[in-house]
Amino acid sequence: IYLENGPKVKKGSPVRLNKFAAEQIISAITAETLLILADDGYQTMKESYSMFQQCYKQHTLVKVSGHHHCHLENPSQTAQHIGEFLL
Repeated sequence: IYLENGPKVKKGSPVRLNKFAAEQIISAITAETLLILADDGYQTMKESYSMFQQCYKQHTLVKVSGHHHCHLENPSQTAQHIGEFLL
């Protein structure tokens, strides 16, 4: 398995949501959701998960070894979690 990124990934996101908007969007998701967090990722991502986890109706949290771009550092581990989630 080989995952890569492109130049668009290196640009900052033009979308920033306030807490209320994020809660509204997440709460509207009805599908089961897979959340993948890096073991050594940004602390802000872990804090955001703690803040919004109650908004998800159905979700599974898995952790992957690595930093913020754990899907690039450990593509096999990431793909395994995704495959298990989809089956």
